[in-house]
Formats: sequence, C-alpha cells, structure tokens
Amino acid sequence: MPKSKCNGRTLLLAFALLARAWSRHQEALFPLDGRNFTWAMRAYPRMMLFFYAPWCGHSRGVEPEVKKAAELLQGNVAFAKIDASLEVEVAEEFGLSAYPGLFLVQKGGFEEFGGRRAGAAIVDWVRSKVGPALEVVNRTDQLQASGSTGLQEILTRIAEKNRDWGRFYFLKDTDANQVSVLRGLSEFVDAPFEVDIDRQALEPDILSFIQAEKLPVLGEISEENFYHYETSGAEALLWVIFANNTGLPCWADQCRQQAQEHQKSLRSIATEFPQIKVRTKCVVEKVLG
Repeated sequence: MPKSKCNGRTLLLAFALLARAWSRHQEALFPLDGRNFTWAMRAYPRMMLFFYAPWCGHSRGVEPEVKKAAELLQGNVAFAKIDASLEVEVAEEFGLSAYPGLFLVQKGGFEEFGGRRAGAAIVDWVRSKVGPALEVVNRTDQLQASGSTGLQEILTRIAEKNRDWGRFYFLKDTDANQVSVLRGLSEFVDAPFEVDIDRQALEPDILSFIQAEKLPVLGEISEENFYHYETSGAEALLWVIFANNTGLPCWADQCRQQAQEHQKSLRSIATEFPQIKVRTKCVVEKVLG
C-alpha cells in the first residue's frame, strides 16, 4: 500500500479551503451544536452567537431580527444560532440566564448584547465593538479630542475600555490639545482642565471628565442607554413625553423636533435643579407597536 503524501501543510490548506467554502455557501445565520462549535470558534475571529430555545416565543420573535443583522454584517462578522435547550454545557459556559441570549465572541473573550432586540440596534452595537475604538477624522463635527500623538494614545486606551459610552473621535494635526464631549442635542462640553500630555494625572482626569459629562442635561432615553442613566447617580429623573395635537404619542422624528423646540426651557429647569436629570422618551414604539 503506497504511503500517503498528505502532510500537515496540506491538511492546514484543506482546512482553510473548507472554512472558506463553508463561509461562501452557508446561511447568514447558521446553526451550531456540540459537533462543530469548537471548529467554528477557531474558524471565525469574530462571531455573534444567538442562544435560543425552540419552545420560547420570545426567541422566535427575536430570530428574524438577528437574521437581518447577520445579513447586513455577512462577510465581516459571522452569526450562528445554538439551541441552548440541547447544548446546555455551551450555554452554561457563556453564563446564559434567560432565552434568548446574544453574545459577541472575539479576541478570546465574549460580551453579552443587552440592547434593543432589533436588527439595526444589533448591527450598530456589533460595529461599535469590532471597529477601531478611536476614529481619526479630518473634520471638527462629532469630535471628542484633538491634538498631538500623545493625546491620541491616551484616548485610544480610554476608548478601547469604554466603547459602550459612545463613539470616540480624534482630530489630528491641530495646534492645541483639547478634549470635548458632544452629547444630547448638539451640545458641546469642553474639559475644564489644561490638556497637558506631560501631566501624570491627565489620563484619569480625561476618563473622569467623559464619564461625568457623557449624559446630557436634556437627552433621549432608550433601551440602549438606559443603564447609563440608571447608574448615573442622579437623585431624580424628569421624564418628558411629547404628544401630537390628538393626544397620542408622536413619531420618533416628531419627538426629536419637539425636544429641539423646547430644549431652552427644559434646560433652564435643569439649571435650577442640578440634582435632577431631564430625559425625553419617545414611546410610540411601545404604544403603537
């Protein structure tokens, strides 16, 4: 019987070709189980895992939204679904506590998605996690910092650890170092201290500044950012619900337009009571479903 000429390199090439062929022909949201789970973890550097149970009505309702996100991100992030009622050990490994569950796996770790279970919200969250933490820009709008390379390095470290706070931008080739937060309804807040990169306490000062100022005096609240409001330490929240002239809640764009029109008076109220945070909430999705 002739000896096999298939060496380790050939096997590795065959594995790579198999992974590529799988990627080309599979569905945007493909099934995983105990037999192919380990293989998939090695084959894909970034993967979104959707844990579900066939008997769970909420799982059935969320799956179409996960498929939408998977189709929009196909080729960049792999999406897989796992029947957690069968693959109990895998579910326990991720600490799944309720159906359904969504987890992003990358760089040897994982993070659970806790936002709104809608395709667009899932896509936005995944993009914020897999892209660069700090984006270098050439314009001044939506800016959080500008200045020297040293400041860019500091902001990169902060951005990598705090992606959930928002998007971080850096404007290069400027004359002076500056850190600002853009929040709420086009409201800029500048750091109240000198941004001197040689100062040892600069990085913790920037971190504290962004953490304290990331929530606007007047801003929109949603499922994605409610956690930040809940843990902000504010003594109270003033909720403002805008309605049309029929008394029903207005559509999202109308809510934001009315918030823009009334922001001056609402901010003046907030100034009188600094311990109270003013939040607006568009409830049309909850009411009209």
